[in-house]
Order: sequence, then C-alpha cells, then structure tokens
Amino acid sequence: MNSPSRVKGGRPRRICLLALCASIAVGTTLSSQERAESPEFVQHRDTVDRLVGFPTVSALQTGRWTLGDTVIHVTRGSTHVEVRATARSRQRVKHLPLSSPHARIVFDRVQVEFFKLHPSIRVDAVDPKSVELLGARLGAVGSDTYPALGYSAIQLEVSADPFAAVRIAEASGLATHAEVVFVQPPNDPM
Repeated sequence: MNSPSRVKGGRPRRICLLALCASIAVGTTLSSQERAESPEFVQHRDTVDRLVGFPTVSALQTGRWTLGDTVIHVTRGSTHVEVRATARSRQRVKHLPLSSPHARIVFDRVQVEFFKLHPSIRVDAVDPKSVELLGARLGAVGSDTYPALGYSAIQLEVSADPFAAVRIAEASGLATHAEVVFVQPPNDPM
C-alpha cells in the first residue's frame, strides 16, 4: 500500500464524506449498498466542499450536474466515459475506459484536477479489535495496522464503494475517523 498522502507542509491529508446522500444503515454490508448515480461532494478536513466524488465507471451515466460553482458533464461512449469538469474558469477532462468498470475518481475543485481512488479506506480505529470487526462489517479482503502512524488500512473488494465504507466506519463507533485513499494523491508528481 502506498504511503499516506500528504498536503504541503507534511500534514496528513484526511478525507471524510458529507452526508449528502441517503443515510446508510450501520449494520449492512457494502455488497447490499445501492450505488450513487450522480457525483457527490466530499469534504476535505481543511476545506469545505473541495472535492467531488464520482460513482464507478459502470454506474456513471450521461448527464450534467452543477455542484456549487463546479459544472460537471458526463458523456458515455462505446469504449469510455468522458467526465468534463469546469471550476474556477478552468476545465479538465478525464477519460475512463469501460474496461475498468469499478474505477472511481475524485475532482479537486481547488487544484482543478482529477485523482483516482484506491479500493481501500484509512481509519483511526478505537482499538485493534475494532479494525477486525469493522473489516468484517465492510466485507473487507484484508487490513493492515500501522501503530507508529496511528491508523489502519482496510482493503475493500474492488467493486466496493469506498465512500459508503467511510460513512459506515464513521457511523459504527468502531473508528474515530475514516477517509478514502488516493491511488495518485493530490500534490504528488504524476
């Protein structure tokens, strides 16, 4: 697993989700969760409404959404999905191949860039047993604890929704904080 993503100044980059979608029952597993069909705001710990999270490539449908001052256009083609986001008078385009149906991205409205998500979450668990219990609740394929760094990583099924996993982890009482993990973190060279 990659090292934790960091913002400038060396502070850990923490991500938590706003409850803008329907509430998720704490006791259910991710396999029974209904997937979101439209982009949703993701809250960065230091800034409000900075990130926009997207459903999987297979769930993205053609449409247009306005989230604050960001306009998002999604066009579904025969081989890929094109996601076009405009923020701060700048536009970025990301092409996602249909051959990667479980891929997920986040759009950073400040950096005006797209970033891929890893199918795992990072949690600050109440205790080591909580990581085990939370992993079982999420249908995880594995977990690692990093006591010196103060967090644990829970690896999810490739098809699992990391946004839903964060909501479940934070509502469970087994973790004091949970966040999604970037494959290519913001502020790192591409």
